[in-house]
Amino acid sequence: MLNVLESSDLEKILANTLKKEMAKLLEVAKESHKKEVYTNKEMLELLDVHPKTLKKYRDNGWIGFTQYDDKFYYSSADLQHFLNYRHEIPFAYK
Repeated sequence: MLNVLESSDLEKILANTLKKEMAKLLEVAKESHKKEVYTNKEMLELLDVHPKTLKKYRDNGWIGFTQYDDKFYYSSADLQHFLNYRHEIPFAYK
């Protein structure tokens, strides 16, 4: 038998998911104020992405960085700008 979700149940699920994702972003934003410069490894951990994904962010100009030899560094401003640029307004409130 097929279970059908009521709209109120769906709204609760979406609100809960949104709350969890916002908590993650807030945690990243709080972390960004603790340091001025992040290494590539630290950014991978903060954003919880694969190295190829972070490279794609750099290559597409989505996140600022400084390169010295084969090392990449990111300022807290680079991180904050990336998060602000990628921020989506919840569709329920548009």
